[in-house]
Amino acid sequence: VVTNNLDPSRDTILTALALQADGKIVATGFSSLTQPSQPPLPQAVIVARYNDDGSLDNSFDGDGKIFIFADGASSRAHAVTTQSDGKIVVGGTRLSGTSDIVILRLNGDGSFDTSFDGDGTVTTTIAATSSSVAALSLQPDGRIIAAGTSGAGSSRDIAVVRYSGDGSLDTTFDMDGIVLTHVGDDVAASARIQPDGRILVGGHTIVIPGTRSEFLALRYNTDGMLDSSFDGDGKVITRVGTPGTNRSSSLLLQSDGRIVLAGSLLDSFTGDFALVRYNADGTLDGGFDGDGKALLELGNAGDSVYSTAVQPDGKIVCVGYVFSGWFYQPAVARFNQDGTPDVTFGNQGSVTYPTPNPLRSIYANDVAIQSDGKIVFSIFAEEAGGFPYTVVRLNADGSYDSSFGTGGTVTLHVGTWRDQPAGLEVQADGKVIVGGTSGSDAGSGPSIIRLNTNGTPDASFGMGGKVFTTDAVVSGSVYAVTLQPDGKIILAGSGFFSNDYTFFTTRYNTNGTIDSSFGGTGAVNTAIGSAVDGARTVAVQPDGKVVVGGFSRPGAAAVRYNSNGTLDETFGGDGIITIAGNSALYPWIDEAVIQSNGKIVFVGSERMPIGTFGIEKYSAALFRFNADGLPDPSFGINGRVVSTIGDHNSSYSAVSLLPNGMIVAGGTSSNGLNDDFTVVRYLGDYEGGNRTPFDLDGDGKTDLGIFRPSVGEWWINRSSDGQVAAFQFGAATDRIVPADYTGDGKTDIAFFRPSSGEWYILRSENNSFFSFPFGSSDDIPAPADYDADGKADPAVFRPSTATWYIQRSSDNGTTIAQFGATGDQPVTADYDGDGKADLAIYRPSNGQWWLNRSTAGVIVYAFGDANDKAVQGDYTGDGKSDVAFWRPSTGEWYILRSEDSSYYSAPFGTSGDIPAPGDYDGDGKFDTTVFRPSNANWYSQRTTAGTLIQQFGSTGDRPIPNAFVP
Repeated sequence: VVTNNLDPSRDTILTALALQADGKIVATGFSSLTQPSQPPLPQAVIVARYNDDGSLDNSFDGDGKIFIFADGASSRAHAVTTQSDGKIVVGGTRLSGTSDIVILRLNGDGSFDTSFDGDGTVTTTIAATSSSVAALSLQPDGRIIAAGTSGAGSSRDIAVVRYSGDGSLDTTFDMDGIVLTHVGDDVAASARIQPDGRILVGGHTIVIPGTRSEFLALRYNTDGMLDSSFDGDGKVITRVGTPGTNRSSSLLLQSDGRIVLAGSLLDSFTGDFALVRYNADGTLDGGFDGDGKALLELGNAGDSVYSTAVQPDGKIVCVGYVFSGWFYQPAVARFNQDGTPDVTFGNQGSVTYPTPNPLRSIYANDVAIQSDGKIVFSIFAEEAGGFPYTVVRLNADGSYDSSFGTGGTVTLHVGTWRDQPAGLEVQADGKVIVGGTSGSDAGSGPSIIRLNTNGTPDASFGMGGKVFTTDAVVSGSVYAVTLQPDGKIILAGSGFFSNDYTFFTTRYNTNGTIDSSFGGTGAVNTAIGSAVDGARTVAVQPDGKVVVGGFSRPGAAAVRYNSNGTLDETFGGDGIITIAGNSALYPWIDEAVIQSNGKIVFVGSERMPIGTFGIEKYSAALFRFNADGLPDPSFGINGRVVSTIGDHNSSYSAVSLLPNGMIVAGGTSSNGLNDDFTVVRYLGDYEGGNRTPFDLDGDGKTDLGIFRPSVGEWWINRSSDGQVAAFQFGAATDRIVPADYTGDGKTDIAFFRPSSGEWYILRSENNSFFSFPFGSSDDIPAPADYDADGKADPAVFRPSTATWYIQRSSDNGTTIAQFGATGDQPVTADYDGDGKADLAIYRPSNGQWWLNRSTAGVIVYAFGDANDKAVQGDYTGDGKSDVAFWRPSTGEWYILRSEDSSYYSAPFGTSGDIPAPGDYDGDGKFDTTVFRPSNANWYSQRTTAGTLIQQFGSTGDRPIPNAFVP
């Protein structure tokens, strides 16, 4: 996420984005601005261009942005698209008396394109009424379609205007270039051009005054006439649900010709996602959710995520609350890896916990997944006699676990006033730890309960399964809890020490006694510099160091302690780092997670500068630091990512890591009227096409593994635990194609059967398999993640025609592309580091590599000869695959660095060896590796862990990491 204060003096509003072929991003919108030498003008069009790393592109108008007053008047932009020649087309409104349609065309450097109506600006007045553009679409011949609205009040019409490439109105389109269509009170929101040239427009309409709006779809022939083959008159009106306002905001055209309108169903208190799918003739597609219409609702109005956890199968569990009329109730939701609700869980993907007191709002605040798949969460609830600790356990299907407490619920009083749980952990033995704060007549302080697996208090812990500390030294309000690997329990929160509020951290032994080896007394208070400091999250590193994050008004802060409670001075120089804030910009930390590479991710929110109307706005935020406490410059902008979700406030209060390095953040987002469960997935350290290859156990390292053709067996020596796994899957004539087809971060065992063109994939999640036909007997399989969705796509290269066929996992569509020549060998990899595998071939006849990079175009290298083996991979760790080959005659490896096209070589292996490159030590760099069939030894020159020599396999086996070496 990138945030820019494009206009420091005024509010700026982003309305549209477009992606250039080179990966740069064009953004447009409008801002209040004062034009030099003229009176103040309310609004100006903004066009900004970003490089693919998120920085402003200074080759665009000198500083990456341009402010435009169309024909000297106040203007707004609502749509943007880019031409194949790099020119940028912007559509919007010119505000001068009435509103007119304005189209701007800029050259690639940000200057006005004077070939477009002489000055790069076209203003179109439709009668004497107000008109505006909502969407732009380009025809292949360069003509421009602008769709929008014309009219005022409750008598607006759909306006479609077509311009020639020079900016003049296209008079072959309804005689004057303008088509107005009246249905009711009509608003256009989107437009698409079909492959046959027909024009689709989506929006909404109110046919009968005083009623609610309905989805509207229109289709025009190429001459501007309504297409009568589309629902009889070219117009389709659809009510998605009642009561409520139906508004379409986006139109999608599927490859099979079906049309999807997406938008919302709104009433005074709620808002649901709404989707409608039509057949190509305009009729509703009954195969889409039964009637062509689908709605998605989590709660009624106020929904929020407090904590998340990731199951071993990659599904994401969230807990928090939903609004149920007059109060909040705890809720649990589970999502599939693709973000869709898991309908096998609870009631179509969610479970709502009944409140014991209908006059009180309660919520779930932490969750953990047991090894048996059961889900445990804690809630803050009022019962008779106060507010006790409350723990709930669900079975994997979302039903309440009757073997836990009473009907799946345990309530336990610790203090006499109230108990407020802050966090929950499950021990390796299945016992449940809940920590928080309790209050009694003797005072308030940290408290912990430990439950046996059946929900009864663990009598071996504290006093009858409870610990409550009101000691003056160990005193504070607890907001976070975690477990060390040795079973000790750490609580963190806010303490009061020397008349200041401080970061408060305390540690308990496994039996519930205070651990005096931590800070000398069992507790540590750290003043950050503000009079109001407090910890909100705590995490333990693998080396035993303790990371605590929270607030230090008006900013945020984090502290790292050594295992004995002293400040770790290798972290930020003194053990403390701060995220500066002020009265306008207020960062907040709520949760933390530590990555396997030692980087620390904090999530929370950031208050944005107060806008023109004096309204405060909070946006969800992530902050990532390197292990030394410095911001990670490779993450967002100097380690900071701010995401504005919804129209009003958004924040994160939970974070989890997926096995593939992606980051899942959970929280809430609001439109000012209601709040929604919000779960967002970030790429994090996910490396797209360069994720660890041949990693069958998901630990980030390539595993030793062989395929034994004689019996169709796969043998894997898992690097995570040293255990050996074996599977029988395939036959001697099959071609092995191991890759991560399901996106869980683990390579799936798979093969391609040339005799039938069938693919067979054994899912790593549950060892079930699926198969499908894709290819023919002479094809060469080349699976990879071509669409950057985290899943390998089945693909083949057909040498006879030099044609690639790719079955995209993101949308189940097929890409067909010609690249190469007869005799070429596919060498697919991500050569430009954009997360997408690139089409690439090695031509043995002349030693040439041809790379068709998805962001940087085609490039050719002469590197190698006819007998060399292509072993492309990221040997330098820059996120881009390097061109590389192994020479069997000498055992020499040659690597062409992607950074600067210099090369180096090194001997490793002998004639008769089989190259098997991969990342065997998990440092992000490929290691030169060979398998020697004569003695079944593996030799790996690991870049970080040193040389590995290990016997695994037998003569006749094929090493799995050699699967795609030609």
